[in-house]
Amino acid sequence: VDDLGRFGEALMSGRLVSAATFDEMAKPRFRYHRGHYGDGVSSEVVAGRTILGHSGGHPGVGTELMLVPETGDVVVILSNGEFDGFFAAHAAAKRFVAGEDAST
Repeated sequence: VDDLGRFGEALMSGRLVSAATFDEMAKPRFRYHRGHYGDGVSSEVVAGRTILGHSGGHPGVGTELMLVPETGDVVVILSNGEFDGFFAAHAAAKRFVAGEDAST
């Protein structure tokens, strides 16, 4: 969790790649069910706030890195278990950083 948190902070601060490079990575290129996907970075608007990040999973594991450039928030979710618990944590994290909307 700590490593992914530092990774997210480094991405948003320009320490890992330049701000211009990160903007290019996050540029919406393909639509998917929650928003858009760029070059390794997803973007989703939740209650008017943009959340960037990346997720992954397989039966028994779920991961999420949420970055909120507007506030500087970084959320990391690592789950070993059923997806129901992961999705509940995911929705709670989105409510925490962005507020209520249909996706939370």
